[in-house]
Amino acid sequence: MRRFLALHLPRLPTDRLRTLGPAATWNTVGPRRLLVSVDEMAEAVGLRPGQSVATALAISPKLALARSDEPAEAAALRRLALWARRYSPLTATDAPDVVLVDITGVGLFGGEEALRQDAVARLRRAGFAVRAVVAGHAAVPLVRAGAEGVVPPEREGAFIHALPLGVLPGVPAAELAALGLRRVGDLQVLPPATLALRFGQGLLNALERWTGQRPLPVQPLPPPLEIAAMRDFVEPLVTRTALDRALALLLEDVSARCAAAGLGLRRLRLLCWRVDGLVQELTVGTGAPSRDPLHLARLFAGRMEQLEPGLGFERMALEALETERQDAAQASLLGRGATDLAGPLDHLDQRLRLRRLAPAPSHWPEHMAEPVSPHALPAAMPDGWASTHWPVLWLRKPETVGVTPPDGTPARMLWRGQSWRLRVLDGPARLEAPWWHGPGATRDLHWVEISSGARLLLSREAEWRWLLRGHLP
Repeated sequence: MRRFLALHLPRLPTDRLRTLGPAATWNTVGPRRLLVSVDEMAEAVGLRPGQSVATALAISPKLALARSDEPAEAAALRRLALWARRYSPLTATDAPDVVLVDITGVGLFGGEEALRQDAVARLRRAGFAVRAVVAGHAAVPLVRAGAEGVVPPEREGAFIHALPLGVLPGVPAAELAALGLRRVGDLQVLPPATLALRFGQGLLNALERWTGQRPLPVQPLPPPLEIAAMRDFVEPLVTRTALDRALALLLEDVSARCAAAGLGLRRLRLLCWRVDGLVQELTVGTGAPSRDPLHLARLFAGRMEQLEPGLGFERMALEALETERQDAAQASLLGRGATDLAGPLDHLDQRLRLRRLAPAPSHWPEHMAEPVSPHALPAAMPDGWASTHWPVLWLRKPETVGVTPPDGTPARMLWRGQSWRLRVLDGPARLEAPWWHGPGATRDLHWVEISSGARLLLSREAEWRWLLRGHLP
């Protein structure tokens, strides 16, 4: 039978705020602002979820208020699930406030009760209100119902029988209570066909899932990848020097494993567990496969200032998110000097968005080039791509100009308040737009030189409208 550690964090929205005084979160319900969650200090002074913000501030003027932020709370729950991987590689979240850990066969902590107490003690030291249950498939509803401790497999049926229906997701508890059905045991004595006919198959599915008749649908967070390294520290790391040294050791371990497998790293993630339970992440990428620890350390160097050690990091891990074969130096746009320039490009790419232009198979000028990675292999030159002398500077927004005569060979142009005599170099050349632009979307191009010597590309659009497209070499 599978065994789970369920960690219930009923005050997660306020616990993550880490305030010194009473705290609460609020949200709007129609025109009103109501409390959604309160911490222990706020509850002690008489605040409860559902009260208006005005009432709460009247009771506790120093109350720290924050608007309810479901994405941030989900992210905090995910970080705690990552932290719980110290007990098992299979951890999951059950929104909005439960972390589920599959501890089947895990015997490294002195038993289930010792593991449960260790998790509770660590989370409480980090400032989280938490309850924990070790049980089978009913671990989540049991912990949400207020149970704590270890539920032996042979007694789990009795605990399930006494569970209130309100803690089971997907169960219409109010409607069932009106019929006198308040606990799971009240439903278990009824024929399944009757339940499905009266309340739908969803109720029957939920009942079977939480009573263990159907496997619990657990979607664990991605487990640690095969190429990874981890270090635990007797004393928490606080200084930048200590963090850099620990990162260097992790990079050496990961690089050695990559070398043995003939792989190069493309994306790396650094995970840092703080003593208060928070997990911080840094991710870097490379344009070309690399397993040089010094080069990878330089990529992290610009990001390390983002870490907030607080009281220190007690564990650090490095995971390879993406790898590539690296049996030989790979060719790229940079030719023979590619391997020498890959490092500086990677370093810049952590701070800037580097791109280069590559030819694209289109006859429409705006679509004849596209941005690609500077490390990408050079694309084949499309047929006829460079057969026309295009501008060296395309205008992002073409300028409207006046041309006379408007319907023939241009002779003069009114541009920026001045009239210029034109000498036609080439044209007209008609371009038909792609079919998705609709019928009649054509463009006549003229390569001209004005009396000042500037060389320009003009286009005549529909309805005799003339535009300046760019500057010629």
